[in-house]
Amino acid sequence: MMTIVTHVEVKPGSESQWDQTMHERLRVAEGRPGWVGGQLLRPLDKPHDRVIVGTWESRDAWEAWHRDPTFRATRSIEVDLDDASSESSAIAWWEALTDAGGEGMVIKPVEVVARSKRGVVQPGIKCRGREYLRIIYGAEYDSPEQLERLRERGLGHKRSLAAREFALGIEALERFVAGEPLHRVHECVFGVLALESEPVDPRL
Repeated sequence: MMTIVTHVEVKPGSESQWDQTMHERLRVAEGRPGWVGGQLLRPLDKPHDRVIVGTWESRDAWEAWHRDPTFRATRSIEVDLDDASSESSAIAWWEALTDAGGEGMVIKPVEVVARSKRGVVQPGIKCRGREYLRIIYGAEYDSPEQLERLRERGLGHKRSLAAREFALGIEALERFVAGEPLHRVHECVFGVLALESEPVDPRL
């Protein structure tokens, strides 16, 4: 038997949406092989705190659940950027994910190749959780002076690099599907490798 206890502090004002997200995750886990039971607890003297208790028959069962496609389905959400409530739900979903120990999420457009007035949209943006960012930037990264310094970093080169690598990847797939010679596909692959050699801060 294995019981996992997770304590999180929910952002004030998002408690209802956070609770709904976590209750749905617990509901989906019911009936899975090895699942014993789970609870979402709220301390009476700390209205913004939550304690998640999940019990499994074994660690193997817990790990199998995290590999299950049903579990993975609870780790994605579609957001309507023209709907404020949809955005709020997505924020609460991300907070529930990262507060429970998740690294973060990747934000992507619905279309594989999305275009705007400026051209092809960046294929994805990492949105890591607060605690994971402490590993990258230091324990006090969220202090006002540190945040100000981080906001001054230029992201243009990193974003341009991502867009170019993505375009080369799409080109390689199109050449492969079209049945072009393998060396034509490899041209795109080597192009990506060349871009990877460009100096860029890996923490961005």
